[in-house]
Amino acid sequence: MNLGHLIDKIDIDYSPSSDELVQFLKKNAKMTLEDAVLFMKKTELERILDNHPFAIREEYDGRWATYLRDPEKKNGRKRIVKASEEQLISFLYSYYKKQDEKTRIAKLTLLDIYPEWMEYKSLRVGAQNTCDRISLDWKKYYLNTEIVKIPLLMLDKMTLDDWAHKLVRNFSLSKKQYNNMAIIMRQILDYAVEKNYIKENNMWKVHIDKNLFRPIRKKDSSYEVFMEDEEDRFKEYAWECFYNKSHKKQPLTPLAVLFLLQTGLRIGELRALMYSDITEDGKHISVDKMVRVETGEVVESTKGVFGGRIVALSDEAIKIIETARRFQKEKGVSSRYIFSMNEKPIGYHAVNKAYYSYCDAIGTQRKSTHKARKTVVSALFDGGMNPDEIRKMVGHVDIRTTYNSYCYNRRSDETNREILNKSL
Repeated sequence: MNLGHLIDKIDIDYSPSSDELVQFLKKNAKMTLEDAVLFMKKTELERILDNHPFAIREEYDGRWATYLRDPEKKNGRKRIVKASEEQLISFLYSYYKKQDEKTRIAKLTLLDIYPEWMEYKSLRVGAQNTCDRISLDWKKYYLNTEIVKIPLLMLDKMTLDDWAHKLVRNFSLSKKQYNNMAIIMRQILDYAVEKNYIKENNMWKVHIDKNLFRPIRKKDSSYEVFMEDEEDRFKEYAWECFYNKSHKKQPLTPLAVLFLLQTGLRIGELRALMYSDITEDGKHISVDKMVRVETGEVVESTKGVFGGRIVALSDEAIKIIETARRFQKEKGVSSRYIFSMNEKPIGYHAVNKAYYSYCDAIGTQRKSTHKARKTVVSALFDGGMNPDEIRKMVGHVDIRTTYNSYCYNRRSDETNREILNKSL
């Protein structure tokens, strides 16, 4: 269909993107920007209208007419009349454009929509860890499977129900693993509803019997926290490393290690900690920043949705801060960061590796900075602190997280027996 004579007059809802224009002008360097836009508009019109099966002609009264297929009509078509040729062409363009969009939506699959949804999701989550976990679960449970090839419109309740149950059985999923996996399907389909790709999200109708999930047994305390006796040895060794200047490049590393065992901070929060975060009374710190592991960027937020919090400092924690301040002063260092010898946060790997090497040195099971966090929570429970106060101190939204994943018995069998006999 030749539309060159009408291209200036036809008003259609089309304009090329900046990227499309740049790519076109690279291939057609002699064209002006205005000519390029007109040419691309003409190409788009011809692409949409190329398969129009009926003639377009001027009527005796000066109007323009054609037909559209309509199976409800007796002859399978209906007549379309407009005042001018350009109005008729504009109408046909809009009609076929909508048909194109309906066809595209009807063919949309999870594989098609996942990148679009992931971009949407990444703008709305604070922690990169969440996006990383989603990406891993997508590759493990979705990518290269049949479910991602089925059009969204065909993902009915039974299809999703069978898919979910097979995954639970084939991968022997725990309830938490299932929820992490299923949230991808739920949220993608929610997104598809918002975009009017589908009318409803059938994943919300899928329910798994709790007895089908793999039961989770809580890990042994000796792997998850520092037991009371080994924590004392660990701390003693850390102080020795500080006074013996064992860390040449980042000498405040032992103090950072010790500080985590007094506050239960996340390592990203510890790295971002500044002297300005200490409250006026010197007995609390404001925790409202963290350093991203991937980029080293200091961001004005903490992991999860809890947000900033005020953490009380023990006498030992105050002593550690004063020791760091005094050491920096002796070395002529002026840093905003409590555990750094320059204007950059202390290194992630320096602190993490120190935990492993100190555990090796005292002959105990290797434990990470996260195990130190669990140790603090467990110690506070043992000490009788109110559970909700502990939850707030470590920045958990749900107290069940604090109880179920952070509370361990740190006492020896002998001590537990003494408590048993005393109590009973």
